[in-house]
Amino acid sequence: MAAPDLSADAARFGGAELHRLSDLLPGGLWIHPDSPVAEAQAAAWARDTGLAPPGSSAPSARLGELASRIFPSVPPHALTLFTCWLTWLFSLDDELDQPVPPAAEALDCLYERLLLVTRGSPRRPGPATRSHVPRHTSLVTAFADLWHRTAPGSHPCWRARFRRHLRHHHRAARADTLARLQHRIPDPGRFVELRRHGNGLFMFDLAEPITGLHLPPPAARTRAWQTLLHGACDVTAWCNDIASYPEERQTRQVSNYLLVLQAHQSASAEQALSTVVGHITTRAEQVGQAHATLLGHSRAQPSHRRHAIASIAGVLHDSTGAHAAWLTRSGRYTTPTPQGAGR
Repeated sequence: MAAPDLSADAARFGGAELHRLSDLLPGGLWIHPDSPVAEAQAAAWARDTGLAPPGSSAPSARLGELASRIFPSVPPHALTLFTCWLTWLFSLDDELDQPVPPAAEALDCLYERLLLVTRGSPRRPGPATRSHVPRHTSLVTAFADLWHRTAPGSHPCWRARFRRHLRHHHRAARADTLARLQHRIPDPGRFVELRRHGNGLFMFDLAEPITGLHLPPPAARTRAWQTLLHGACDVTAWCNDIASYPEERQTRQVSNYLLVLQAHQSASAEQALSTVVGHITTRAEQVGQAHATLLGHSRAQPSHRRHAIASIAGVLHDSTGAHAAWLTRSGRYTTPTPQGAGR
């Protein structure tokens, strides 16, 4: 599907700020050489699993490039796998952002089926929660394929963490759906946590299976890791809110930081943009500090654990710049930057 037909002014809104953030945030400078192959293979996979034609996987979205900026040196099959995960996530987002949001029962049924997949259960949801939505069946089918390609060999602690973050995503989606139905924009304090969970923390968990490394469970419980994980998720979510603001303002979405600030602080679009950019800059500094702290603490670990921590933490740290650089070129929300321009 083509990029939204926005006016020139709307399409340019926040563009300069995103370019500056792309230069400021770490990561995203290198692109995996197999990016076009991963893009094509993910598109074929989407057709095979029934996701196609999702607007989020259109070539102008450049999801292969996003995956390639986040993972510039993984084996080609791992790059394709992550590109498929991105295709699935954006397809889910498109489903949740429909003008008429899914009914609560259908939403609960969808996430119950997804969680059953992660537990290896073939059981269907019981009659009390069954709600047939054909599009949801495609999402579950595609998710099951991804899970069976991703989870084998993973640590039980990783699987538990992934499931927990998927449940958080469910709660955020439910809260967003209710807010849209009630025409209510969440207050800024509550919004930050909801936006973090709605952005998909489970996608950051994928740094482990994609790199083929295991984060030691004690490291995942440290304050530094939690700050790194949550901070990287916040930065990418808020940058995304800048890019998607023109479209989401028109479609009356509620999960956008700029719209939240406009509603609760009587801010203009430009004032809201400036505030969000300031919050992104501050949060990115916290991510950098947490990353440095984590690496410092890992020096006492055996070499193989130190390597795993440094590699996985590096993916999260650099994902902020990779995502910002992708936003300046992707056609998912705005007209992409011409080839050769920008980062």
